[in-house]
Amino acid sequence: MIAEIDRLLKQGGYQYRKVLPKEAGVYYRYVDGVARIVLGIYAHEDFCLENAQYEQLTGSLRELFLHPQGEDIAYPDQEPIYDVQILTLLVTGNKEAYRELCAGYEGIWILDTNAGRLVIYENQPGDFYGLSELLSQMETDIGMRERAAWAAAEKKRLPYISIGIVAVNVLIFLLCAVFGDPEDAIFILEHGGMYPDFILAGGEWYRVFTSMFLHFGIEHLMNNMVMLFFAGKYLEEALGHIRYLLLYLLSGVGAGLFSLFMMVRESEAAVSAGASGAVFGVIGGLLWVALRNKGRLGNLTARGIAFMAALSLYYGFTSVGVDNWGHVGGLAGGIVLGILLYRKKSYRKD
Repeated sequence: MIAEIDRLLKQGGYQYRKVLPKEAGVYYRYVDGVARIVLGIYAHEDFCLENAQYEQLTGSLRELFLHPQGEDIAYPDQEPIYDVQILTLLVTGNKEAYRELCAGYEGIWILDTNAGRLVIYENQPGDFYGLSELLSQMETDIGMRERAAWAAAEKKRLPYISIGIVAVNVLIFLLCAVFGDPEDAIFILEHGGMYPDFILAGGEWYRVFTSMFLHFGIEHLMNNMVMLFFAGKYLEEALGHIRYLLLYLLSGVGAGLFSLFMMVRESEAAVSAGASGAVFGVIGGLLWVALRNKGRLGNLTARGIAFMAALSLYYGFTSVGVDNWGHVGGLAGGIVLGILLYRKKSYRKD
């Protein structure tokens, strides 16, 4: 906003001079023996313009432009300056702090950085040589840019990968429900479920992947998809869409491979399917990202995420027919992939 004001005033024929305090700057031009002064003040949170300071500053400016006495300002030689008119532009995000100042002095406008608009109280002049129109146009331009930026940011934040994954899982479940019984282990096995003998003896390694998109019944599906959507939207915004998709898929495959390894190691064989390994990968990645951001990500905390993961693991180990090793493998894989894929954003002041 300050850069935009500087550009507009200079285009309008104003010259610039730096003054004290460092938060202030003076724009001036001469017309028919009158020095038109625009005093810009950036009233940020660490600076407060007091009444006495304002009186001293405007008084010094009047004296300076009426009697420059060799000061380094462009002064017209052809005609004397017999009047100085000053308009103060207060650029601030806390306009209420300067309501009393505006009530006690004339010639003060406020540019509200929070709302991106010009505020002129009733006791203040409605214009200053056409400046209100210029600033109103600036307000319109800034508003349009901000709305465009907001729309672009919202589009970028939309978790369409999470939405897409949920949609694919739901669609596959509906197709399974139409052509068979998704709660039947044989039916799931025939349509891509994971089983050690089929993978190791038959070489059907694709089942490690396809089993991620199959579910034993509506309850199994809903539990995974609800957790995926609400955890995934945070992680997708933090990682970006492509990295998030990569973490999800690799966590799911890693969970399947770890589950397969543990079934062979413990001489157990069962038909396995479901997105829970990948979902636990999302939780693991989310936990790492929260830890990297001082224990918080949005309204989530690392402690809360860890508690959710521990509770889900406990529920699995105390239930029958749950692929607990897939959950453990997914969680561990998600943490490792989070470490590899997450890049903490750095911010630079312009």
